[in-house]
Amino acid sequence: MKLFACIGCLLIVQSAMGQTLTEIAARDVLVKFNQLPRTLDAAEFPNSEQILSVKRALPASERTAELAKIISLKLRTEEEAESMVAELRADPSVEWAEIRQMRYTDARATVSRMRYPLDSPPNDPFYSQQWWLDQIEAPAAWDIVEPESSIVLAIVDDGVYFGLSELAEARWENLAEVNGLPNVDDDGNGYVDDLYGYDFMQFDGDPTPDPIDGNNSHGTHVSGIAAAARNNRIGIAGVAGGARIMGVRVGQGGTIPYGYEGVYYACRNGARAINCSWGGGSESAFEREIVHYVLEQGCVLVASAGNDGGNRPRYPAAIEGVLSVAATTAANTAASFTNFGPWVKISSPGVHILSTVVDGTYGAWQGTSMAAPIVTAVCGLVIKKHPEWSSGQVVTAVCNSADPIDEINSSYSGQLGLGRVNAYRAVSNIEIPRGLRFSGVRISEAAGDGDNRIEAGERAYLDVEATNEHGSLEGVHGTLVSELDSIVIYDQELRYRNPLPQGTWLSQSSDYRIDLPENIDRGAVLPIAIEWFDGLERVIGRATTTVLLDTTYAELETSELKFGLGENGALGYFDYVRNIPVGPGFALKSNLSNALYHGSFFLGVNGKVLDNFYGDSAGSRFDWTALPDVYAEHAESALAPQAVSTRFDDRRVPQSERLEAEIAATMLSWPEIPRGYAFDLQIVNRSSEEWTDGYCGMMMDWDLGPASRNFGGYDNTAGLLYVRSELPSLPMVGIAGLDQPLVTGFEIGNRSEFQFGGFTDARIWDIMTSGIGGFVATPRDLSHIAAVSLGHVAAGDSARKLIAVVSGYSIEEMRDILHEIRLNLGIEEIQSPREFSGNTGTSVRLSPNPTVRGQLLAISGLPQGAAKLRLYNILGQEVARLDLQVGAAGRLEFALPPLVAPGLLFYQLEHAGGKSAGKLLYLP
Repeated sequence: MKLFACIGCLLIVQSAMGQTLTEIAARDVLVKFNQLPRTLDAAEFPNSEQILSVKRALPASERTAELAKIISLKLRTEEEAESMVAELRADPSVEWAEIRQMRYTDARATVSRMRYPLDSPPNDPFYSQQWWLDQIEAPAAWDIVEPESSIVLAIVDDGVYFGLSELAEARWENLAEVNGLPNVDDDGNGYVDDLYGYDFMQFDGDPTPDPIDGNNSHGTHVSGIAAAARNNRIGIAGVAGGARIMGVRVGQGGTIPYGYEGVYYACRNGARAINCSWGGGSESAFEREIVHYVLEQGCVLVASAGNDGGNRPRYPAAIEGVLSVAATTAANTAASFTNFGPWVKISSPGVHILSTVVDGTYGAWQGTSMAAPIVTAVCGLVIKKHPEWSSGQVVTAVCNSADPIDEINSSYSGQLGLGRVNAYRAVSNIEIPRGLRFSGVRISEAAGDGDNRIEAGERAYLDVEATNEHGSLEGVHGTLVSELDSIVIYDQELRYRNPLPQGTWLSQSSDYRIDLPENIDRGAVLPIAIEWFDGLERVIGRATTTVLLDTTYAELETSELKFGLGENGALGYFDYVRNIPVGPGFALKSNLSNALYHGSFFLGVNGKVLDNFYGDSAGSRFDWTALPDVYAEHAESALAPQAVSTRFDDRRVPQSERLEAEIAATMLSWPEIPRGYAFDLQIVNRSSEEWTDGYCGMMMDWDLGPASRNFGGYDNTAGLLYVRSELPSLPMVGIAGLDQPLVTGFEIGNRSEFQFGGFTDARIWDIMTSGIGGFVATPRDLSHIAAVSLGHVAAGDSARKLIAVVSGYSIEEMRDILHEIRLNLGIEEIQSPREFSGNTGTSVRLSPNPTVRGQLLAISGLPQGAAKLRLYNILGQEVARLDLQVGAAGRLEFALPPLVAPGLLFYQLEHAGGKSAGKLLYLP
């Protein structure tokens, strides 16, 4: 027996042991490993005595390579679970670890409760009270697409009671199990006897709520909205009445602990449209994994925006690619409770929505929970008409065909999606042509200094590209509106050729559109809103975007590549502070793709780090700032026919974190080397102190094709840190020192490093001093940190460093490109560490050898003074670097760093008496 208590609007569900689902979830740790776990043995985990159970998060028979790495651990207490997460996050074999995130349904208090006998007049007697069906033009849609059993809608919720006549015929059946043997997984999907869906609360194939009471009617109410039987002389009509409902029970009493297991199940078992009328306030790594997988499989994931009445993102609705739904009234105004924001994709009726309740009655409820299944059902109709369409095409069709409602919701403009859903327009190719979408913006200088940067006091042309995806359109035009009071768009009309054929077209204007005020900040951005109309003044498209007027970067383009250098030391680049793309990235022209999300130069000295990456202490600033009146611009260079240069410093960094550093960076390219760039860096120490321990290099967040399919590695022969994709059609990309080898070539997993705020300057410094490593055998979204040694730089002095970024279809090709760049720069080939062998100077002996973890190593008979020790693995990759001091007795003592893996190691020792090399056996 399960007990239910209602406190305000929050339903708390208790088990027989008195624990709420929230308490149970708080003891559930989800962990993803970098590689497939070999066993599910609790003894393999720290504090194993605290673990009650270990299991795979998803069934073994249907998991993918990535999702198979996710394990669920049940701990005894919440405190032990939190401790376990902390320990696992520190484990280099773990990609991420987290407490199971709880989600909650988005239905609000019942507006009215209606009890109707089931022997009402024929043909859905309460249809007249379903005001939203006429508003979204559902009857007209039914004339085009008749909902029937081939449409499968998954309701991932607190269960569905198919004992109601309205839903009995809507129940999806898993025919392989229905016609199979009991207690056998007949379809091999990992779930035994999942006859009509699945119940993740009771682990059976019957998604019926338990107990069947008002606290567990949410999924049943949602199901009725989507697909209650139509023309059955009973009750109401569903938007897709006649479709099949796949019931997936993932919670109870308004609490949803197993939503993402349910979403995954629905996708794997054939539901193209999946409804999630629930959410939570913080994002989850497990959630992202599942959502990414589901969207890749062509499923449409619909999620309610939430009922907090604010603009804070709610998940999964706010994840890009999810069709997030806000709620509106019968007057097309935003419901008082609905969430809103730029992350919302569409709106839908969500007030006084009559639907089925488990006790056989009908309840009029409100919430974004009620708005979402209306959109899910419309998606089902579109999929029925166009089964060949991708999920993106379905979402675009549904959103672009929505009725605009911004005019009557002026305070929510641009925050209720593209409009209120319209079922008829979504399935009609005749009444309103669909598919005109935003493609891009082109800007150029109309009056100014001629550098094509739109700066304070200058004028600019601005034109908008749009793509027409569905045949010729007559009389297409548009409006372009500034969303900033400080920047005015004078000519707001967008003019296109008439008729507008299928394809991508640019608007035309002979007049300037923008005057930038004299007091505008450098790097001005302009948020704009766009609407397109046809010749009958019907809205055929809407979009919002942000235009970077003052480009703040320059680019070098070869026949194969395009690379952007930001005036502030950013590479690529993506402005993560303002969340806008700026430069071209590292563009691979032959593949029409960008290999770089964002990059930055960095400088690390004496434990302090400067960068425009993600690791500064503020978390939302760039450390580097362009010098006053200095821009990234094309320059003359004696080294190469093409060059871009800029200068930047750290004057805006808080004094305690400042190095008083300045960098002059020049990017070089040659027409005969179309797949490589060189960077000439002049680093100036403007402080009054000597820099004694320094590194200089690049941090690069690579996205070579699908980011999750990237591998990293290090080629010791070329001293090249590289990234490659699982997709063989994509070339590789790499970084190398030109006049000296990389001393740091380290790879990090973006999800594990960036998610929890642990990627601090201290973490970056640790990576800088870790040599070559961090690589894993499985693909992932990754970043690389590549550095050369800065050496000692006296106060007021400078150092010059040369680094290359190259691309090729093999390691050998990239080695050749590096060779050509060095020839053009007059640099001799550098010797890789692995090629060094033999001893010079004083003969030394390292002992004990073999050694074990934690053991103190010693070398005697050395001349007093500074010494440097470098350790390499059998692949020639540097795994540790130590700066040491030989004492007066000529003895050197040290311990191996904890990150060094056991095995056969090679060492190089530089000391006052010369150089020495040898082998060290490091036992586990």
